[in-house]
Amino acid sequence: TETENSFVEVAQRGEGTTHLARRALAHYLEKNADSSLTPEHKIYIEDYLRKNISQKGHIALGTSVEFSKSLIKQAIDASKN
Repeated sequence: TETENSFVEVAQRGEGTTHLARRALAHYLEKNADSSLTPEHKIYIEDYLRKNISQKGHIALGTSVEFSKSLIKQAIDASKN
């Protein structure tokens, strides 16, 4: 789900924070395309997002995790440095 300032991803069976970060990044890039991002950049970004959200460790089925658009932008910028 997209809000004004973030993407909220809901954990499905077998998903962890990396899966949710990947989905949030994909949603962000649908609206803010960046053709310069390589698969390596995307792995860095997913890891950056995972490490900078409040949920840590195992997340339960149906848990909502919010990824702010500013954090995603920050992760993209950091991946390029």
